[in-house]
Amino acid sequence: MKLRVLVVDDDEDICLYLREFLTREGFKGRDRFEARDALVEIRQGRHQIVLLDVRLPGVDGVDLLRQVRAIDSDVCVIVMTGYPSVQTAVDSMKAAAFDYLQKPFDLEELRSVMERAIREKGLIVDLEERVNQMLGARIRALRKSRALTLRQLANKTALSVSLISQIELGERRVRRDAAQAGTRSASRSPCCSTESERPLSARAPYPRARLATEASDPRAGSPRRCAAGCA
Repeated sequence: MKLRVLVVDDDEDICLYLREFLTREGFKGRDRFEARDALVEIRQGRHQIVLLDVRLPGVDGVDLLRQVRAIDSDVCVIVMTGYPSVQTAVDSMKAAAFDYLQKPFDLEELRSVMERAIREKGLIVDLEERVNQMLGARIRALRKSRALTLRQLANKTALSVSLISQIELGERRVRRDAAQAGTRSASRSPCCSTESERPLSARAPYPRARLATEASDPRAGSPRRCAAGCA
């Protein structure tokens, strides 16, 4: 699921420039040149971020921001202006703008502001991230319900404390790290079978599944041992 971004600016070149940038960054961008058209779009509630120029024909940008807030109090609005002033910045912040960018701005600056908005406002970029966060929260709750520390769960699963922490936070790079951790743990003892040698039904290919099983195990507290006594 792509985040939808609405660009509101009467400069068609700016709109094209930003729309191309948003497409490259994986967003779904749309632009409107007039305030009334922008308000129609916002009433439909389809956009998570609005890039709003505060100088539009026939309307004060800060007043337009207040109208946006009256329609949707939660949508993230990033204000842009080629005519910066302290008063405009103050008024924009009072009207709950997320940030205030002075034109011409660097795209890296805009990227940084949008990444911060996504992080701080809890906007979800795609379905995989949503699932990761939900599973991470569930695993953390199970671990806490069993009074397990991160270290205790790490000992039971042969995953590192750092990796388990990443999983609980819903971070997306855990598959690669888990694969590396699995390779290391498989070489700990020659008497223990590797993951690939076990029956398919006994494997836990996704570390979140293994953590959920271990965290909910009533025998939690000590690592399992093989016949030769390996942890």
